[in-house]
Amino acid sequence: MAWPPLSPARRHTHPLQKLSPEKFENLIYRLVQRSGAFEDIHWYRGARDDSRDIVMLKYVGGEWERWYVHCRMHQYVDYAILQDELKHLARHAERILTFTPHVIVYTAACDIPPNDKNKTTIYARALGLPAPRFWDAPVLLEMLAEQPATKQEFLGQLEATGPADERRPLQQVSAFLRHVNGQDVVIAGAGLLIAAGLFCGWRALQGQGAATVTSPRIAQPTSSPGASLSPSPASTPTPSFAFTPTPTFSPTPSPSNTPTSTPRPTNTPRPTPEPTVTPSPTLAPTPAPPILLTPKSGELLRYPVFRWQGYLGYGQSYILHLEHLASGWTWQSGSLKATCQQIDLPYELFGGWRWWVNVVAADTILVQSEARDIWFDPYLSDLHPTPAPCGK
Repeated sequence: MAWPPLSPARRHTHPLQKLSPEKFENLIYRLVQRSGAFEDIHWYRGARDDSRDIVMLKYVGGEWERWYVHCRMHQYVDYAILQDELKHLARHAERILTFTPHVIVYTAACDIPPNDKNKTTIYARALGLPAPRFWDAPVLLEMLAEQPATKQEFLGQLEATGPADERRPLQQVSAFLRHVNGQDVVIAGAGLLIAAGLFCGWRALQGQGAATVTSPRIAQPTSSPGASLSPSPASTPTPSFAFTPTPTFSPTPSPSNTPTSTPRPTNTPRPTPEPTVTPSPTLAPTPAPPILLTPKSGELLRYPVFRWQGYLGYGQSYILHLEHLASGWTWQSGSLKATCQQIDLPYELFGGWRWWVNVVAADTILVQSEARDIWFDPYLSDLHPTPAPCGK
């Protein structure tokens, strides 16, 4: 017996995903057109022009801003998709200087995870592009709420009908009964009759009541009367003491007190040891602040390797400090004599970092270098070269 085929369940429930790709681009075009905030709006109608679906201008602060809108009609949008779009846009911006936009907007019919938004922003800044703006499904639904006519035009009929796979359970059962043939109906009916008989028999047993089963009582052992078996102590024989005669004391003559002269050694003067003078270490002067070499301010890194230069005196060492700007999480190295340190930063702490180097002596900070801000992105592609490790 074969079940009727059902359409696969949708991963998302946003009504925007019921639109076709061309209809979704038309929706974005109508939203920006009817907002009244943009001028010179061009929609390429599916024939994308250099990673642009809609190009428009906006007058801000006495100047015209060039906006590029990318429409993503997918079940999901992640960092990999947005990274490819930025690469394509950056290649065109390198060849044509006037191609670089002032604002980049990514629209999506689904939710874009905040993690992917952050990574996309970091990657765009590394390519010299502006930080993108994201109009995903929640933002677009808010924009549609401000334009009821546009919402009714594109989503009114779709919200009334609903997708085919959201049929009621009774409708699905009805479709199944229409699908099976007569022989299958007979088999299914016989199975239902057998199940009903078993159910009735079980109910009858419940009415009679279940027999009460009592566990036999276990008799406790009774101690038989009788004399106590505690052992009687054995009689201890009294020892007889034999008389031992006391010996007669015989005085021993004491020796005469004759003084005996013991010769004393001649006093030989001992040499006085000269004290050993240990020279005290000369404290090194305060060094100059270390000079940071790499990475430079604003540099995007995948495998951070930190290099600096400076001079250490007696009892002095370097300590490298790192601070994650978003979370405030800090890290510092131990006492270093070298001027290079490679660190494997945790992937979940991508984004902006600040680093500097201190010169310390006996847990006291003597001088501190400048502080630099860098960007850490462990998901970078081969577009950026990997710095050489320490020692090379």
